[in-house]
Amino acid sequence: MEQINPWKDFASPKHWFDTKRSLRRTMFWSLVAVIFVPMVLVGSVVTSVSLKSNTSLVESKLVAVAILKEGSINRWLDGVAGRLTEPGTMDIAVRTLYEFERRPAFEEHLVSRFRHDVMAIRGTSNDFELINLLDKDGVVKASTDEAEVGKIHKSDPVFTEGLKALYIQPLYFDETTRAATLFISTPVYDADENIAGVLSGKVSLHVLRTILQEATGLGAKSETYLAAQDGSIFDPLLAIRPASQSTRGISAGFNNQAGTTLYFNYEGEPVVGSYRPIGKLGAVLLAEQEREEAFASIRRTAFLLLLLTVVIVSGAMYLGYLLTNRIVTPIKEMTTAATEIAQGNLQKTIAVDREDEIGLMAYAFNNMTAQLKDLINTLEFRVKERTAALMHREAQLQTAIKVSNAAGTILDSQTLFEQAVNLIKEQFDFYYAGLFLVDEADEWAVLKAGTGAAGRQQLENHHRLKIAGESMIGWSIANRQARISADVGQETVHYVNPLLPETQSEMALPLISRGRALGALSIQSAERNAFSQEDVDVLQTVADQIAAGLQNSALFAEVQTTRTHFEELYQLGSRLLIVENYEAIYRACMDTVKSINPTWGVMIVQNQPTLRQTTLEIVGLWRSETVSDATLSKGDRFSAAETDLQNALQANKILHITHVNTDPRLTDAFRAQLEAAGIGSAVGIPVGRDTNLWGALWAAHTAPVAFADEEIHLLEGVAQQMLISLENHLHLEEALNRATQLEAAAEVAKNTTTEIDL
Repeated sequence: MEQINPWKDFASPKHWFDTKRSLRRTMFWSLVAVIFVPMVLVGSVVTSVSLKSNTSLVESKLVAVAILKEGSINRWLDGVAGRLTEPGTMDIAVRTLYEFERRPAFEEHLVSRFRHDVMAIRGTSNDFELINLLDKDGVVKASTDEAEVGKIHKSDPVFTEGLKALYIQPLYFDETTRAATLFISTPVYDADENIAGVLSGKVSLHVLRTILQEATGLGAKSETYLAAQDGSIFDPLLAIRPASQSTRGISAGFNNQAGTTLYFNYEGEPVVGSYRPIGKLGAVLLAEQEREEAFASIRRTAFLLLLLTVVIVSGAMYLGYLLTNRIVTPIKEMTTAATEIAQGNLQKTIAVDREDEIGLMAYAFNNMTAQLKDLINTLEFRVKERTAALMHREAQLQTAIKVSNAAGTILDSQTLFEQAVNLIKEQFDFYYAGLFLVDEADEWAVLKAGTGAAGRQQLENHHRLKIAGESMIGWSIANRQARISADVGQETVHYVNPLLPETQSEMALPLISRGRALGALSIQSAERNAFSQEDVDVLQTVADQIAAGLQNSALFAEVQTTRTHFEELYQLGSRLLIVENYEAIYRACMDTVKSINPTWGVMIVQNQPTLRQTTLEIVGLWRSETVSDATLSKGDRFSAAETDLQNALQANKILHITHVNTDPRLTDAFRAQLEAAGIGSAVGIPVGRDTNLWGALWAAHTAPVAFADEEIHLLEGVAQQMLISLENHLHLEEALNRATQLEAAAEVAKNTTTEIDL
């Protein structure tokens, strides 16, 4: 091969750009492009990725700061509102308004006592700068600030909205005090649940300042501030700031939107900002960082990439000039040979007379030509074989996907079973597919779904197989393993089903969830050796998906039951808030237990302790249709010692009597009394705290069956609600008695003073 001088043609630009030497020119610019284009693409991608990464990082930090501060502000507001409406403060407000109405002559004393009582409850808490108590006409009757007494706020939203419900006035700038201001108000109800007035408080904002001033870690040119509905901008110290314009973040926040984007802030500076509405505060929280600071690293990266691209492309052009002529000639020879091969001359080869990389390329080219001849000869057969395998594999995967989708979306187990077995039979072209589930006693595998007429007939016959018995299904469930028989005629563990006479091979796959076998899939074929390893892998995945779907269905049913129980307890709590006497408490609790299970009998027993023994009195009783004997009546009393349950009751433990006839804790007399009432089992839930036992809530079955754990937990919830309501009524009675005593004492003091004056 002719030796080429790489410098000869470079000396003459005319030869370099001659059209006859276009391959040389193309190679040169190709070498340059191979370097230049990837560098440009890499630079663009790196710059784009860096920009997105940096933007995402900045936005993530801003979002994290905004979310954390939003949560802190909401928790602070909830805490402040909760402390204003706590029972102690509301009791003081109710009592003060009541006494203002009854004894207006003691106004100065009542104002002083209100201030003293409120300060006593608040202790060292500084949540409020002042607390006002207003009557129904908006007049401040009492306040922690003497200057507020007598002022009228009838048209003030703090009063008008506070009459309706708990009201948090939106944060605003008070022109009088020249400071950010926030009020919270709540209605005050008298003993008859009528609105007697409003309790309002001016919130101390030191905690809010602390939250806004917390370090964010965003940089020196970042800021967290609040925008109020009145157009005020409050910095982290809650000082007012002048705003030259409304911003995109503020507008979106007041439209109840939260997000992070680029915009211009209230001073017209370009920033990256995260905005979140604080509905309870009536403001928008914004966390912002100047774009110049946020994207400084991107500009540095782009400059370095540009400089690196210029250097590399310049070097590529220099190397291209050196290498192009060296490789053009041998490539032309190989191109000519390739053209002949493409035209069908598979006998064409290239003479290998070099030992460098070009020679190796020529040697590889000759090998490729030989392999190409073999490939063309076998290509058609291999394409058909591969296409069939891919179609079979696609059918398998489609089946797995469809069963997975059904398991994730279908909550009805029977529908899932039927779809799964039909999909398996149709997609894999098997003879039969069936699905078994383990019964409650873990003794039998019961058929739940089967394909074809054989499946329908087996379902009508309630077909089942013994677990660990002489069947592949029973063995698979017992051992929690798949079992495959290529020829059922040779299988030692096989159930011969007369409805499936053509079965030649069978596969049993366990349905396992959380380590427990819930059932198994039976897949049968009319051919021997019908199951490949791919079939086993895919179908085991399908079985796992069915088990997961079955578990999801059970969990959904359990969640629905739990939700129903919580709703019942919530309704009980709401009903107990408005009851007027103990009898109403008993009736509400018994109604809730009846709604849980109308077949139960319900009894509420109150302890009546004496010096010698504890007497149990029935204060609430409801008989269901099944528990209807009249041997027990409301008002009956009996000794706890006679029932031999006194120790258990005093220990404040749940009494679960699963079988009245055999429970050793019952005396003969008490057992006879329960049997006469038609009670087979019962559970007693103590109502009390520690050893201070008020009584017990009883529920009874006619049959000797155990109460479920969830039923006992729900009864505990009813007992707890009843205890809280009883304690609240007791405290209310004590408060009324103290008020009566104080009023009587005041009357005596007044009469004594009058006699002394005389």
